[in-house]
Amino acid sequence: MPKLSLNKIAVFYEAMLAAPAIYLFEVPNLMIRYTGFLLIAVFGWAYWTHFQQSSKRERLITIQIEMFIVFFLIWFANPEFCFLLFYIIACITSLPQRQERVLYFFEFNGICVLEFGLLAFLHMQPWNELLPVFLTGAISSLGMSFFMRQKVHLKHTNQELSEATRTIERLTRTAERERIARELHDVMGHELTGISLKAQLAQRLLEKGANEDARIELGAIEESARGALTRVRGYISETQKDSLVTELFSISRFLHSARITCHLEVQPLLEMSDDFTSTVVACIRELCTNMARHSGATEAWIDIRETHSTLRLQVEDNGTGLAQSRTGNSQTGYGLTGLCSRIEAMNGTVQIWSNGTHRGGSHVDEQPPLHSRKGVCVLIDLPQAVEDKGHSLQRSSSAPMSAYSQPWLQGLEWSGGEPS
Repeated sequence: MPKLSLNKIAVFYEAMLAAPAIYLFEVPNLMIRYTGFLLIAVFGWAYWTHFQQSSKRERLITIQIEMFIVFFLIWFANPEFCFLLFYIIACITSLPQRQERVLYFFEFNGICVLEFGLLAFLHMQPWNELLPVFLTGAISSLGMSFFMRQKVHLKHTNQELSEATRTIERLTRTAERERIARELHDVMGHELTGISLKAQLAQRLLEKGANEDARIELGAIEESARGALTRVRGYISETQKDSLVTELFSISRFLHSARITCHLEVQPLLEMSDDFTSTVVACIRELCTNMARHSGATEAWIDIRETHSTLRLQVEDNGTGLAQSRTGNSQTGYGLTGLCSRIEAMNGTVQIWSNGTHRGGSHVDEQPPLHSRKGVCVLIDLPQAVEDKGHSLQRSSSAPMSAYSQPWLQGLEWSGGEPS
């Protein structure tokens, strides 16, 4: 369900102001009638201005204008205009300072007492008839003030929580960079100092003609360099894994902002190269972006696991699924064009299911376990070439192939809207 913005809510209540205009047609005095129409228009302008990016002074002025207009309409036109007081309550509770809210709330209730007293005098209605109306309005205004204030407080709390989350993420990244820089400095400083000393010793041995001793020192230099390289690769791999987790967390937050609940399942993975990680993250981002734009889904599942030296990525939603293009052109939906090109460049395969039906792929495989009977499921298999005892997973070299070379990809589009 789409989230209503403040402007849309304000427009709705602006439209509700057309209802009290009906009471003005019952006023016999034409001057008061047309003045009432004008004041209702001014009231709507003041209410709209109050909830825009207005200064504190402008908000206080709009509340005073609204109070005067309601006072005039109740006194001279019709007592039914008392329901406009709820608009003023909404404006008062949105004020940022507590002292100002209390001051204006007492001012508002004082005006209410004065207005009902004038009604009793002008319309000759006894207090025992007006008192229930007054008490009902007072209790309703107090209740509305409380709930409006709670809503504003919740909004501010959510904003502060979001800001705190961003601050924590920023501080975490900074602390992690400082930790890695410190560890690299400690390791490389020690190793490079040792290599420098051994190189100086080897140079002096060569000058003295001690070739055998110099050869031993050069071998030690080579061993030290390999050890330093291994340590650096380990730190880079650790950073890369943290980066993958960070990217998945960012994607999960993106889906949450699109009102899609994201279920992540990531099995422990071996160290991957930067290119390999970039490919995995790019595929997930491309699929999730199109999912948020076109699918109409409420839930998404992202599974990453390793099977027989192959990384398997499964992205699934419970949206509207895919539909064949009526035009039969080569435009593709769900971001399949760039995705397939990227996967084929790494000797990978792509398979797609829509609403439980296999819609195409690089090869026919058994259907994976689906979380939903409707929506799209994209299954990607990427071969991993382990190198240097598992310190990195390098991609297989392959000439890129065009995604349009796959016949099943022709004319496949997103059924919930135009493809991106």
